[in-house]
Amino acid sequence: MSAAFPRPLSDREQALLDVLLAEQFSGVEALRVQAQSVRVRGLHEGLPTVVLLEVADRDAPRADVVHAVPVEAVVRGEGELLLFVKQGLLDSIELVTYAGDEPAELPTVEALERPWVKTADSQKPRSDG
Repeated sequence: MSAAFPRPLSDREQALLDVLLAEQFSGVEALRVQAQSVRVRGLHEGLPTVVLLEVADRDAPRADVVHAVPVEAVVRGEGELLLFVKQGLLDSIELVTYAGDEPAELPTVEALERPWVKTADSQKPRSDG
């Protein structure tokens, strides 16, 4: 790991996490507690659009989530923003793109459409363009 990690979330990373955790889903209360001590442990393969997280508070509650990606949001014109949870802990925020070059940074909150919560029987919402 680089000496730059771990580090606090940037303002943009924090805003995106806040939007995703504003939704109601199984385990979100525990994830909100974890978010109070979350920090960036690195970038996957150095990509600024795959932010690896760690929960500093070892006593933070574990989240019982239905999916490893309990919530995501469509990013207008770019793809999807995913929140990953591993073993009940916040693990990463990832921008998945479907066309073109890898973006140089995560999107702004303004570029997000309403987040989508996954349930045991949920279907991906249709995009009307």
